[in-house]
Amino acid sequence: LKRVDKAIFLFGDPVASVISTRQKRWTLKHFKNCGVNNVPIETADIYAKDFLGYEKMFDAWTRRQGFDTICVRYERIHDNLQILNSFFGQHLYIPPYRDRNTDVTTSVDQETLAKIQKNYRSFIDKVKSAPDVMIYKANSI
Repeated sequence: LKRVDKAIFLFGDPVASVISTRQKRWTLKHFKNCGVNNVPIETADIYAKDFLGYEKMFDAWTRRQGFDTICVRYERIHDNLQILNSFFGQHLYIPPYRDRNTDVTTSVDQETLAKIQKNYRSFIDKVKSAPDVMIYKANSI
């Protein structure tokens, strides 16, 4: 990002995110938004492999950048509004909390769920062990 002083990165349950992507955002536009241009959407199996680079995105955002960054667990954003307001130096309006409507236990069969959990294990572990809020001050360039 150029000419950015501060940014926010929201993260959440990788399993729900992967299932939601496959069911609701399985488009070339989403692939391009993720920086993926060389994977055929018709044959990509996001349950078997992180074709969209979600773990790499998480890793990239959860380290120092050339701008200040706050990373917040989606499910805890409202609990941390005071920290967000302080980080951005102003009162932020955040829409009311709404639960994800992707239920990982009913959205896919047990075999598919096990496949996702196996193939995204390191990403799942990173997100589970991450604090709800992480703040990274800009690299001095």
